[in-house]
Amino acid sequence: SSADKHLDDLKVLDKTIITLLYQSDDLDGGETIVYDDNDSPLNLNLRIGESLSYEKTLAHSVNKLRQGKRRVLVSWLREHQNYDYLAKKLKLDNIREIN
Repeated sequence: SSADKHLDDLKVLDKTIITLLYQSDDLDGGETIVYDDNDSPLNLNLRIGESLSYEKTLAHSVNKLRQGKRRVLVSWLREHQNYDYLAKKLKLDNIREIN
């Protein structure tokens, strides 16, 4: 699977957290891409157990999965949720925040 460049629903969401749960040894593709202020892509290869968090205004996509399998957990947060509390509660020690 893949996802074209997009923003998450700006009316409902404030932050997204993606956690890589599993990837097969033969994985080819499926990388998460985020775009900087100049619209330049940054290819992020998460390790198993690592999380990525970003604000709703960050454009992102997912490269086509050409081979293998991967499982990700996607969490969407709203403003009224306490982000720091949630990160601690979920024991997200390997979280990277991109602003």
